[in-house]
Amino acid sequence: MVMADSDYESVICVKPEVHVYRIPPRASNRGYRAAEWQLDQPAWSGRLRITARDKKAFIKLEDRTSGKELGSSIYSGCVGVF
Repeated sequence: MVMADSDYESVICVKPEVHVYRIPPRASNRGYRAAEWQLDQPAWSGRLRITARDKKAFIKLEDRTSGKELGSSIYSGCVGVF
């Protein structure tokens, strides 16, 4: 059986441990300061997986143990890379 190109998904990158933080609103126009983000208390920790299919990249946040997807985003801005 021949697979169509649209059926093939390649894994570009897997980061086994990533963290998501709640960034508090800025108090002034001075910008964001990572010291205020409570870096010792991430809102979520898990795995980041980037895959490619049909000239699009899929950025996924997944649970480390179950593989359940927390969220995802599609990136298609740089089609020449794939």
